[in-house]
Amino acid sequence: MYFCGTRILFGAAVGGFAVHGPRRADGGTRMIFLRKFREGRAAAQRQRDLAAKTLAQYHDALTKIVESREDVGAALAALPIPTSIDPVDLKRVNELAFRRLAESFVVDDLLTETEETALLAASAALGIDDARMRARAGFADILDDLLIARVNDGRLPELEDSPLVRKRNEVVHATMGARLLKEVVLREYRGAYSGFSFRVMKGVRYHTGGTRGHSVVVGSRMEVSDDGVLVLTSQRAVFLGSKRSLEFAYPKLLDIHVYSDGIRLAVSNRQTPSVFELDGNSDVIAAILNAAAARLQ
Repeated sequence: MYFCGTRILFGAAVGGFAVHGPRRADGGTRMIFLRKFREGRAAAQRQRDLAAKTLAQYHDALTKIVESREDVGAALAALPIPTSIDPVDLKRVNELAFRRLAESFVVDDLLTETEETALLAASAALGIDDARMRARAGFADILDDLLIARVNDGRLPELEDSPLVRKRNEVVHATMGARLLKEVVLREYRGAYSGFSFRVMKGVRYHTGGTRGHSVVVGSRMEVSDDGVLVLTSQRAVFLGSKRSLEFAYPKLLDIHVYSDGIRLAVSNRQTPSVFELDGNSDVIAAILNAAAARLQ
């Protein structure tokens, strides 16, 4: 209701009326803007909720297929990928599913040909290739586990290129950067002197006394004595260094000791074991070395 250009509303606290001046145009525009902003924000939230729900459903479907381990490659290839899933999220859940499948295959430390074929089919369906896995630090451990499990199944890798001059019918299984280490004994001088001193020449004193100092061993440390590459073949392990080369024929191999970052090899024709610091996973080298040597027994 308007009276003399002034808007009058019923229901006000004073006298049952509320009096307002003329409505400003900018206030109405602001109200429209706020309403549209709230509507847009609510729509965006609904979109995010829908995407999260779709992603969760896709993840559950992946998990069910992986856990069943039945015709995994075909099942994954047939699984529809919703277009509403963000590519980053899709990549993440696919990689997680592949890792879970790979871990289930190597839980017994063996990777059979059938399991490897299924794993390759799954990686293709999920869009994960070998180069992509090797480029991601999070896959390094599972790739090493797969290789070790494959070696334990009796299937050793075979390399075409190698710095080693091969013998007749010799197959190269692995190469890895390595450093030959040597143990250096740490000594220190301990003792005391007492008695008298006399001048031998100007400015120099000769000390003598009842107790002479002596050198004692206080520990040791490993130092790099040579740098090169360790090559594992079907017949031997060979270290090709910049200063020298060492050969470890498998029939003469007595002991393999594995460290977190290296390996120690002892052979019957060499008195002192050789210790190597490795650039890669020492467990992989030990597994290949053990499998290759066992074939000659």
